[in-house]
Amino acid sequence: MREPVATEARAALDRSSGYRRLGRVIAGVVVVALTVAFIAANRGELPNAARAAGHADPWWLGLGVIASATFMVLHASARRVAIATFGVRLTPSRAMLTSAVAQSLNVVAKSGGMAGLAVYRDESRRSGQPTPLVTGGYVLCVVLGDAAFAVTLVGAIAVLVIDGQFTRGDAVAVAVVGAYFAIVATVVVAAARSRSAIRSLHALPARLRRRTPDHTAADELFDAIQQIRTRPASVIPVFCLMLLIELVSISMVWICLAAYGQSVGMTVPIVGYGVSVLFSLISVLPAGIGFAEASLGAVLVSFGLAGSVATVIVLTYRILETWLPLLTGVLVARTWRRRADGATP
Repeated sequence: MREPVATEARAALDRSSGYRRLGRVIAGVVVVALTVAFIAANRGELPNAARAAGHADPWWLGLGVIASATFMVLHASARRVAIATFGVRLTPSRAMLTSAVAQSLNVVAKSGGMAGLAVYRDESRRSGQPTPLVTGGYVLCVVLGDAAFAVTLVGAIAVLVIDGQFTRGDAVAVAVVGAYFAIVATVVVAAARSRSAIRSLHALPARLRRRTPDHTAADELFDAIQQIRTRPASVIPVFCLMLLIELVSISMVWICLAAYGQSVGMTVPIVGYGVSVLFSLISVLPAGIGFAEASLGAVLVSFGLAGSVATVIVLTYRILETWLPLLTGVLVARTWRRRADGATP
């Protein structure tokens, strides 16, 4: 009886591996296609943008690369600290590799930052760590990341309102993102109140598709929230790290402006960053392709920058904030997989 079962299990693993490879290929094709589409849509500004790029200050660009690396290190640190809150330890090198792969997956998948959880769950299974605890730590990091961005967004909106530049488009985007935050808050409150409440919320999509709900993820979230409730102060370090990520992201916009000779205060970077992420969240495309670039470019132009200069600044910022982390994750994925295979009990 065991041989057929083993054969079936191996076949299932082969199919799963094939699906993952196909998913990576599709994700790569989508990213390339979206990049080409963005370049085509902005081809009119490319000649002037190329001339503007020729005047970039290499020292500022180098500082931008350092800021991008800091951005990735802070993400890895925040996730490592969040997971440690639940008693799960990752070595610094392991945390960096896992976070880099997870970050690249978050770029190509429209998931509100949850796509990277699959990488951490895989890491936990291969290293013999408790998967529910790893899930709880990762979810904690995502929720606190949303809270940190909400703080930044409030500041950006306040600046827009004071300057009289808050548009109807901004209002619609804020309403959509506000609804998203409300849903997240509802789930967290439900998870804090009772296991049955979070199970009911989690089961809604399955019931709408007339499928039997799987309560595993809901139970893991409930257990995680209960553990946090016993030590509420433990979330403070994670939240501080997420706020630092927001500050580094804003600084990358400021650095890109300075690299092309635009001497501005912090108002333009704060508003530009907040609005670009705001429209990225409501975009249906991975990494907010098109929406992030257009919104950030519009903000820069509204503050008096020439269209060609705004274009090259936007492209440089997106390279630092999105494409470098994506490329880093792709490059280290093989190393992460090899070490994970070696850690398998």
